[in-house]
Amino acid sequence: MASTAAMEALDLDGKAPGTEGQPAAEGAYSGLLDGLRQTPKQLPCSYLYDEAGSELYERITELPEYYPFRTEKELLSQHARDICTYIPAGSIVVELGCGSAQKTGILLNALAARDGAAAVRFAGVDCSGAALAWAKGALLDSCPGLPEGNIELVCAEYTDGIAECRRRFPGHRLTVLWLGSSVGNLAPQDAVHFFRTMAAGAGSDLQVLLCADLWKDKAVLHAAYCDSQGVTEAFIKNGVAHAFGSLGPSAAAAADPTSWDYEVDVNAEHTQVEMWLRARLDLGHVAPGVAIEAGERVLVEVSRKFTAPKLAGLAYQSGLYIQAHWRTPLYSMQLLVSPVEALRRCWADMDALFGRLPDWSAHPIDVRHPFCFYYGHLASFDKLKMLPNVPPSALDVTFSRGIDPDVEDPSKCHDHPAVPPTWPSKQQLLAYVADVRQQVLESGVLERCGSERAAMRSCVLSIEHQRMHLETLAYMLAQKTKADFLAGPQRPATPCGSPTASIPLPPPMPQGIKPPPATTVAVAEGAVDLGVPTDGSAGFVWDNEGPESPSATEVAPFRVATSPVTIGEYHVFAMAARGYERADLWAPADFAQFHGKGQVLPATWSADSSGRVFVHWPNGSSCSWRDVEDEPVLCSLAEASAYCAWAGDGARIMSEPEYVRLLQPDVAYGVEKLRGSGWEWTSTVFAPLPGFSPMPDYPEYSTDFFDDKHFVLRGASDVTHQAVARDSFRNFYQRAYPYVFAKFRLTFDTT
Repeated sequence: MASTAAMEALDLDGKAPGTEGQPAAEGAYSGLLDGLRQTPKQLPCSYLYDEAGSELYERITELPEYYPFRTEKELLSQHARDICTYIPAGSIVVELGCGSAQKTGILLNALAARDGAAAVRFAGVDCSGAALAWAKGALLDSCPGLPEGNIELVCAEYTDGIAECRRRFPGHRLTVLWLGSSVGNLAPQDAVHFFRTMAAGAGSDLQVLLCADLWKDKAVLHAAYCDSQGVTEAFIKNGVAHAFGSLGPSAAAAADPTSWDYEVDVNAEHTQVEMWLRARLDLGHVAPGVAIEAGERVLVEVSRKFTAPKLAGLAYQSGLYIQAHWRTPLYSMQLLVSPVEALRRCWADMDALFGRLPDWSAHPIDVRHPFCFYYGHLASFDKLKMLPNVPPSALDVTFSRGIDPDVEDPSKCHDHPAVPPTWPSKQQLLAYVADVRQQVLESGVLERCGSERAAMRSCVLSIEHQRMHLETLAYMLAQKTKADFLAGPQRPATPCGSPTASIPLPPPMPQGIKPPPATTVAVAEGAVDLGVPTDGSAGFVWDNEGPESPSATEVAPFRVATSPVTIGEYHVFAMAARGYERADLWAPADFAQFHGKGQVLPATWSADSSGRVFVHWPNGSSCSWRDVEDEPVLCSLAEASAYCAWAGDGARIMSEPEYVRLLQPDVAYGVEKLRGSGWEWTSTVFAPLPGFSPMPDYPEYSTDFFDDKHFVLRGASDVTHQAVARDSFRNFYQRAYPYVFAKFRLTFDTT
C-alpha cells in the first residue's frame, strides 16, 4: 500500500476523484469507467484515499501484520547517517506524498545533525493541500530547529511537482524520497515511464531514494493485507464505496460495503498481492454499459513485490543506476542516480584513490601492470566503449587492455597491447584522462541513456568496469601496505615470498591433530537457476551471468559450515601445522607454485623474524593477526583446498550450484557471511552457461578466460561496490592467484 499522495498521483489525469454521492470529475469518471469495462473489472486505486480511507490507512500502518511501514521506518533509522553521505550539503530533499512525514523526519534530523538544521531544505509534493499542511506541521514538531521557511509545499501531481521544484531550485541537487513502496502500485511499463518523466523534469543531478517491498513468504504477504482486525478489508471496502458512490444513484447497491466479500490473492507468477472484492448479489447496471453480477470479482488494488533483479531491471530500463542499496529479507531501499552522475562518482572515486598514491609507478603485484596503467586504462575503456566511432589514439590503444597471465607460466597471456618501454608520466596521464572525460561529456551519449538502450548499456558497462577495477586496485593497495610495512623501521620481517626457514615456526603439532570440527548445517537437495536474463529485465549483467536456463540444475544434499574459515583457524594451519610445507595436502601444481616462490602465508600476511604474524589492508593499516582472528581468512583457492585436505573428513570447497542453493529463500540455515566479507571460492571451473553468447561490445571479457584455469567466485568482498554485489555476478580467478579478497568454508557430502 502507498501513502495518500501516492495514490492520488496514480490518477494519470492528475484530478481528484469526486466525493461520495457526487458525480466524479470528468477525467476521474472516464478512468473509473475504463477500469470497470476491463476484464476482469478494476477500480483506480486513487479512490481508496478519501478522508475516511486516509484515516484507515494510518491505522493499517500500526497493525502488527503490516510490516512494510514498520520495516521501512526501521531501515531509515538504522541507515540514515549512511544515506546522508550520498546527499551533498545544499541539496533539496523532495518527498512525493507526505502523509504523516514520520519517516521523512528521520532523514531530515540526520541531515540536521551533520549540517545544522538551518541548512536543511525540504519540499513536499502532494496533490492534497491538506496533506501538505499536515506534513509541514509534523515536520516542524519532529525536526527541532528546522526553519519554517525551509519547508516548501508544492500542490501538484508528482511529475509536475518535481518540475516545479526544479524551477524553484535551479542550482540545487534534488534528492527525491519515494517511500512506502508506492512504486508497487504501478504496472511495470508505467513505472518506467514515470521514472523517465521524472528524470527529464529534474535534470541529470537527480537522485531518488526508492523504497520497495520485497517478495517473500506467501503467508507473510497474505497476513499483511488480510489482517486479523479487518482494518485492511474496511479500507478496501471504503474505497469501493467512494468509487461507486461517485457514480450516483444507479450504483447505490455497489457502494454499500455489505454487498461485497473481501479476498486477497498472493500471485507468485507476477510477484504481487491482489486485493479483490466479490459481489454477494447482482448489483445491476452501475454505469452505462457496466453491470456487475453475483460472484463477479473486482480488482481494487495491486501491490507489486520486487526482487533485487527486478529492481535492477526497473532502474536500468528507466535510464537510472542503482548507486547504493540497503536491504533486509523483507524490504529494500535503493538510491537511483542518472548514468552521468554515476559515472562522475566513479571518476571522483578513482581520482581520490590516485590522489593518495605517492608513487604511480609502484608495481606491487608482479602479474599485473603498475598503478599508473589503470588510471589510463579506465579512461581508454570509457572512450572505446562509449565513443566507438571516434578513431582511437595511440594512448587509447596502449591502455586498452591489461594483463592476466598464467600464474604458473606468466609468459602465457591473452592478447594485449605491447607493454611500452616507459609508461607515460603522471602529468601526461592526467592530461589524457581529462581529455577523454571531456570528449565523453560533450558527446551527448550520457544524455541519451534515458531513451536509447545502446547508450545506457555502454555507460553502465563503463561504470561497472571501473567499479571492478577499483576493487582490484584495492588488492594492489593491500600489497603496497605490506611492502611499506616490511620496509619500515624495526621490521626484520619475512614477506610471504621469502623462504620458510627464515620464519621461526613453533614446534610442529602432533601427527593427527586437526582443527576443531566446524559447525555445519544440512542442506536438502534442490534445484537452482544459475543464470539470469540478459535482456535488461534484470538490469545490466555481464555475458557470463546468463542466459536464464530453461531447466534448473539439480543440487544433491550436502553439509556446509555456518561460518567461513577464520584467520585464527588458518593461522594454526600455516604456522603450527606447517601446512605450506606438506606436499601431501596440496595439488602437485599448487605445491610447486607456492613452494617454488617460498610463499608460506596468505598474500596479505607477513611474519617477522620473531614469528609475529601481521595482516595488511588496502587502507594502509596493518595489525596483528590476533586483532582480527575471527574474521574470514582471504586466500587463493589452492590454499583453501590445502586447508580442506588438512581438515580431513572429506572437507571440500562448495560448488557454484551449492552456493546458489544457499541463497534460495527456503534455505534458512543461518549460514553467515555468505554475501560479504570476501568473495566465496567455489570448486566450479569458470565456463559458459548453456546458451551463452558473448557480448558484442566486449566479447573477450569472458571468452578469453574459459581456459580451465579460472574458477568461479560468488558473493562480494568488503571493497566490492554495491552495484556489482549482486547474487548473479560470477567473478573468476585462477586457483593459485593469491591476491583476491576471497574466503572459503568447509563443505561436506552427505552420507
